[in-house]
Amino acid sequence: MKKRLAAIGTVFLCLLFSACGRGSGPRLERSQLLGIDDVICSWGEAQVFILTQYTAYGREYGDSVWSVTLSEGNFESYIRDSLLEYLKTMLLAVYAAEQIGVSLSESEQRAVELAADSLYSDLGDAAGRFLILKDAVRSAYTHYLMAQIFYRQTVTDARMEISDEEARVISLQIVECPAEQGYEQAEVLAEKLKNTQSVSETLKDFEGVSVRTENVTRGSYSVEFETIVFALKQDQWSPVITEDGKYILVRCLSPYLATETNQHKTEMASAAREESLNKALKSYARTAQLIYNPDLWAGWSMEQYSSAPPVDFFRYTAGLEK
Repeated sequence: MKKRLAAIGTVFLCLLFSACGRGSGPRLERSQLLGIDDVICSWGEAQVFILTQYTAYGREYGDSVWSVTLSEGNFESYIRDSLLEYLKTMLLAVYAAEQIGVSLSESEQRAVELAADSLYSDLGDAAGRFLILKDAVRSAYTHYLMAQIFYRQTVTDARMEISDEEARVISLQIVECPAEQGYEQAEVLAEKLKNTQSVSETLKDFEGVSVRTENVTRGSYSVEFETIVFALKQDQWSPVITEDGKYILVRCLSPYLATETNQHKTEMASAAREESLNKALKSYARTAQLIYNPDLWAGWSMEQYSSAPPVDFFRYTAGLEK
């Protein structure tokens, strides 16, 4: 969903929330939504992302999409919650970037300026109607780029080498025997399967037995199950395995699926990068204080942006990556 909410990682923010204007700690101005130290997200900046979400969904599916019922609330409430978490996470990543000394180069600042000019032009007179200043658009791109730099640096420093063995995908034929038929019956079937040319014909003599073909990766089953099946050679049958109260017999159809293994390796690397980023962000969240203006966030709905022009924040982010 990069066009809608570009991924910079998802993290549970263990931050100390305090509403604007309460207590003796830091306070936000009325037009500021979020803040961590000197990193501030204004309402104008937040609206840049709101308008992007409105364009992505409202203009593609129509305004009725916002009232679609989900398991919890409706689609608008889901998008509102997701967007707020995205803004909090982005702000925390910017704060973390500043803590490790990240600053934008002159060329990066020029790229931010060009992106801000382009998006502000797309807003047209809507910028005035929604009180979105050019500085707010510039801040949105600055914060986005700072967060991306922190993300790239964090995942570059992490271990991302995934071996073929770790990611190996194997193809199995799995025969399940009901536990009530007993272990001895499963052993009888195991002997017959080892000496048959037709599994389907052999299974006709055994009631309640099921068979399926499945591609398996490590972590899908118990350690005991995987220790046995990942050691099987092509067409080799396993001994009887007890798994989830059933007796299971497994034949290895392929000990290594190249395409699937490469895909799984990519997925594992992506998960490792996300885990590394989450850990890094959580370490900063433990010491950071995020202040939040809940009344400002509660006072808007997607309906109020129905007259806005199409706005896509991520349309102009490619130039920030150069």
